[in-house]
Amino acid sequence: MVVEEISKRKRSRSFSIGSCKKDDLQTKYWSLLFENLRRSVDEIYSVCESGECVVECKEIMALLETYTNDFKSLIKHLQSKKDFDSCHILKRHNRPAWDFKKPAPVTL
Repeated sequence: MVVEEISKRKRSRSFSIGSCKKDDLQTKYWSLLFENLRRSVDEIYSVCESGECVVECKEIMALLETYTNDFKSLIKHLQSKKDFDSCHILKRHNRPAWDFKKPAPVTL
């Protein structure tokens, strides 16, 4: 999905010179990151395949699942933030609140 957006950005250029340079740099950076990720995953796959490493394959799968869950949580957080930010100020009856766990008082 993100890769498709990157290729769309490459095709459609902004007429504004400043934003065009920024978009080009961001596109190049994303391309570099994705290429590094692909190369790393391919290399890990090859090592596991050639070494017939079932345990390592399971470790990699667990790590990738953790990263997947992290990104799913990030998406939910960003959507919540966007929803809150787009809500009209007068309609905001409840502000977001975070509860911090306080240590229980020590009695002697």
